[in-house]
Amino acid sequence: MSSVMYEMFEWLLTIIAPADQADNYNGQQGDIWDAQKDMALAMLGGIFAWASFSIKTAFLRKSEK
Repeated sequence: MSSVMYEMFEWLLTIIAPADQADNYNGQQGDIWDAQKDMALAMLGGIFAWASFSIKTAFLRKSEK
């Protein structure tokens, strides 16, 4: 969730701030898909964490029986 909030902040900054200041703050590297890549990786990390937790929980429940 925090990654999405930060990406939204960066996007809002690019709309409000002058172009040169926004580029300096964001550290633009010429990648127009940077925000989308960051959010996709954050989503994949969340899915991985959820799957890991689910597997661990299922394993612990089976070992309790």
